[in-house]
Amino acid sequence: MKYLQKLVIQELSCSSSIRNIDFIEKIFNIKNNFLTDIIFDYDCDSFDLINHPINNIICHNILSLTIQLDTLMDLSSLIYLIPNIHRLDVSFKNSSLSKVPFNITLPFLKEFSVWAVHWYSHLDDLKSLLQIVPSIEEFSLTISTRDFNLINGTKLVSILPSQLKQFNYTVCYYPCESYDNYNIDIIKTSWQSIPIIYSISDIDKRIFLHTLPYCSSRLTIRSSLAKNMPNKDMHPIYSKIDQIQVYSMINLSDTFPIIGQCRRVRELTLLTANESKTSNSQFTSSGRSRIKD
Repeated sequence: MKYLQKLVIQELSCSSSIRNIDFIEKIFNIKNNFLTDIIFDYDCDSFDLINHPINNIICHNILSLTIQLDTLMDLSSLIYLIPNIHRLDVSFKNSSLSKVPFNITLPFLKEFSVWAVHWYSHLDDLKSLLQIVPSIEEFSLTISTRDFNLINGTKLVSILPSQLKQFNYTVCYYPCESYDNYNIDIIKTSWQSIPIIYSISDIDKRIFLHTLPYCSSRLTIRSSLAKNMPNKDMHPIYSKIDQIQVYSMINLSDTFPIIGQCRRVRELTLLTANESKTSNSQFTSSGRSRIKD
């Protein structure tokens, strides 16, 4: 594999006999200057790089990476491994964005994709994250929040880097206070400069909103929100989706509107309210919220 340029690892499960850190060390230790692109697909386990640090490895040749990390702190360890990265797609399994607790930057990063849906994030968290990527031109962000500022387009756009050429955004917003305080027309008006689609839950008034078109290959959505998604001639918007997870499902028919618009789906996961890992919210001792049973 002397001239290998791209490596894709699928459905990596880190058993007790093969520590995930051992595996990632072997991957990043491959002596091949032609290898520039590594993908740990979305079905792979997340890596814990803080508790199992990788030492004495720097991969100057890696320019593109897709990876699942346990928390935001693991990103600090990863950054040291890939100083020349141009494209980074990272998902956080057990973390919101949170304020970046390290002073490291990725000066060459142009395309940045972040997926952090299991904990609630805040506007200040996003401001902090953007400080480490001073040169990004394309930014894709998928989060959950209880911060109204993160569903207000005017507020959100105001903190984005001036050199940004493309912004793809998906957010599930759960109001902290009475929904009566939040007029949906105010939210819609705040997004006048960027086209969006949204859905409102009949149960608890959560809002699912994303920019157009939907640019990710995966979609995670609550059943009560999937039920109320627009369902007419929307399939061009969702043409890239091949994985869907619908959680807190009560009625199978609730999933039909969104599934019917995603014609390239190869993997569909349906979680009932009891099975769902992301059904209700619970505040942690730090004051943040995690979406969990």
